Amino acid sequence: MNKVYIVGMGTGDESLLTLKAFKIIEESDVIIGGKRHLDSFDNKEKIEIKNNLSEIIKYINENRDKKKISVLASGDPFMYGIGSYIVKNIPDACFENVSGISSIQYMAGRCNIPWQDIKIGSVHGRNDNVCSLVSDNRKVALLTANNTKKTINELYENGFSDVYIYVGENLSYDDEKISEGYLKDFIDREFSDLCVIIILNDKKKYYPYTTCGIQDHMFKRGNVPMTKEEIRAVSISKLRIAENSIVFDIGSGTGSVTVECGLKAKKGKVYGFEKNSEAVELTRDNLRKFGVYNSEVIAGDALTSIKNLDVSPTRAFLGGTGGDMQEILEVLSQKSENIRVVVNCITIESVYEAIKGFESVGYENVECVSVSVSRGKKAGSKNMMIAQNTVYVISAEKGDISER
Repeated sequence: MNKVYIVGMGTGDESLLTLKAFKIIEESDVIIGGKRHLDSFDNKEKIEIKNNLSEIIKYINENRDKKKISVLASGDPFMYGIGSYIVKNIPDACFENVSGISSIQYMAGRCNIPWQDIKIGSVHGRNDNVCSLVSDNRKVALLTANNTKKTINELYENGFSDVYIYVGENLSYDDEKISEGYLKDFIDREFSDLCVIIILNDKKKYYPYTTCGIQDHMFKRGNVPMTKEEIRAVSISKLRIAENSIVFDIGSGTGSVTVECGLKAKKGKVYGFEKNSEAVELTRDNLRKFGVYNSEVIAGDALTSIKNLDVSPTRAFLGGTGGDMQEILEVLSQKSENIRVVVNCITIESVYEAIKGFESVGYENVECVSVSVSRGKKAGSKNMMIAQNTVYVISAEKGDISER
């Protein structure tokens, strides 16, 4: 069985192509790649990559045992490259990857920035949450391609005007340009279609811890209910949030649960549903305060909003249902085959409604926990414990919630 070679072409300058890569290409019968890569080689059968990936997969499958085939990829094939797509779609082939110099590796070297601790992201044909990446990491490198101006404006609008950035354009080519400075100084600039950004963010996180139960006083408060920190810690632990979970916080109030879920579901998305206009603004304010950028607040009746939102949640927290608990549980069940739900109740009647509601729509592993919290308070020279309202935390799930 012939090998299929996936060859990293580096950043573009032919002098940065490895000797092994050059040798394999020279010995290949067929080379597949972008036009600028194919133009560098003669006397080969060439197939240009356009919007024809399915055809290329078919060609490789039909010819891999007849011809020596090399797929040419920009940078390194397995760093947001075509390598993973080829391997995934031809699982029974024998591949050899020939690594190339990635544009991020090259850029870090040109800027004298150690890159072993860089968080890498891309907005080139992807939807990485740039603000979350920058908020959570001291160093970020982004493949932005022709989205550079849009990316910089998005960061600026979300309060990152003072981070220090390096912008690399047309790296390794004759018209290479590398600029550096504070992000706010790049707002009105135009950029080429081949760009990489390195962002240095030395600001400390407002809440740097990974545990649940942010202290209540840290949230902006108003005249709306808030799930208190001890109850919140238990409730969120019962949600069992994964990094990529899609979370519905129904009845967001001040947004304390929305914030904490957003901090846990780093690669997911959190939707806060709230009909009280003051609470809507409080939730948005607290999301900004804690630097949570993977969340969205939806104003209006929760039941109607959930029905109209074309999103399948994998987690849901019901802190306030406005009397629509049964209907909301049914809608959540219809929208998602794999979901875990946590409900907070204060009254016995609500506990009964939640448990029966879960059972009626086929949820499993129904669990009810009674959480009683007392807080210490000074009474002269002594301390006494003041009991808070007992809260019942009911949880249940359906389908497969692992890694969701």
